[in-house]
Amino acid sequence: ARSAGRRAWGNHLAVLALFVAALMCKPTVVTLPLLMLVLDWWPLGRASTWKDLRGRVVEKIPFLALSLAAGIATILAQVQVRGFVLDLTFAERIQNAIVSLARYLGSFAWPFDLIVCYPHPGSWPLPAVLGGCALLGGLFALAWWQRNSRPWIAAGLAWFLLLLLPALGIVQAGFQAMADRYTYLPMLGVVLALVWSVPPVDTRVRRRVSTCVF
Repeated sequence: ARSAGRRAWGNHLAVLALFVAALMCKPTVVTLPLLMLVLDWWPLGRASTWKDLRGRVVEKIPFLALSLAAGIATILAQVQVRGFVLDLTFAERIQNAIVSLARYLGSFAWPFDLIVCYPHPGSWPLPAVLGGCALLGGLFALAWWQRNSRPWIAAGLAWFLLLLLPALGIVQAGFQAMADRYTYLPMLGVVLALVWSVPPVDTRVRRRVSTCVF
């Protein structure tokens, strides 16, 4: 709207209303405003300088305020229904988050032994935690290395992490260590990174590869 010389308030309010509807459907979208900032960087190119980034953050303030309110309301609701049933240390919750991220990616690559609920083990063996750290560290290193030539890798990884963050058990509710239903939106970031990384080959081949990935 702005590039066409029109006011953008109508579009901004429409997006805000849709975000409110999303929060009422599922509070796991509380990190969506942060993903909007990532998309401002790539592919929209609206946050190429620090000055631009400050402007993008300011326009996301209403979204961030709504996310904060929804997060507080969700935690209070879980307290009321006694959803915090596991007594875990912060270190154990971080360990589970690291291992769960690796397991989610593994299930995406090779979906087998999927179940409705993955019981929380309490604490994970050190090799599992170190393996998860190595995988995530490698992905972060790849995203940083390719940030200029292939920025979609960093954007896709950020998409995956940000949208999955509320469901990683850092604030643990319920008995589960992870749940596959939480990955429907986050995995779109992984798909985005994979599809955009397909080499520029024949259009028909690219379309077939993209179709197989999706």
